[in-house]
Amino acid sequence: MQKSQLSKILVFAILTFFSFMTIYACQGSIPPVCEAFGQSKNVFAGKLIKVEKIEVDGWNVLNAEFEVSKTYKGKVNTTHFIKFSISDCGIILVEGKNYLVYEDREILWAYNRTSVLEYSKDDIEYIESLSQEKPQYVISGQLQSYSDLKLDGIKIFVEENENKYEINFDKEFNFNFKTTKPGKYKLVIIIPFTAEVSPGNYSTFYPPKINYSFEETISKTEFEYKPNNCVYVEYLISESEPK
Repeated sequence: MQKSQLSKILVFAILTFFSFMTIYACQGSIPPVCEAFGQSKNVFAGKLIKVEKIEVDGWNVLNAEFEVSKTYKGKVNTTHFIKFSISDCGIILVEGKNYLVYEDREILWAYNRTSVLEYSKDDIEYIESLSQEKPQYVISGQLQSYSDLKLDGIKIFVEENENKYEINFDKEFNFNFKTTKPGKYKLVIIIPFTAEVSPGNYSTFYPPKINYSFEETISKTEFEYKPNNCVYVEYLISESEPK
């Protein structure tokens, strides 16, 4: 093998290795827009004027100054300061760019939903569709199959007191339930075979890993209605021998 060819292979191997390292290091869960909006104290659009590194309780953070153009939730001044954690997986801040900011804590961590405004059109559409007079609550999620296990016959319900609603899902087993009625809701998923169920990678709720028997409920989890908020759940379903 020629030296030049060997060098190319080595460079490719090194780049591939570091690419996988970067992807692995930054795996995380960015909340869906309804959850991010519901959990945030303030949500606004604004131009990043200045960003500088400061120290807070012994930790280095980024202090960002925004010129607010529109407030979607909460109360903020025309000039508003936000602190961001410093992380390889954190939000990239560029002075002069406009952002949609979700202020959900004192210091915004990696995987906060804050993003450049031009990439946040779907978020803006959702936020502007909300009605404060008639707020909604959403339970959504996905069932995932391990090792191509067939998920035929599975049914999903939401229970609220004496009411029971069957939820349809698409071919990828995504489901979505919306309500405007305050109360406590139970997500009920029934499988017609013995299986092991565990939380998926991006679930905002983490049920225990349990074996479930034929036609037994895999989840009967109660969720509290929160105006203009949502919960997202994922379940990984794999084959399991009956005990």
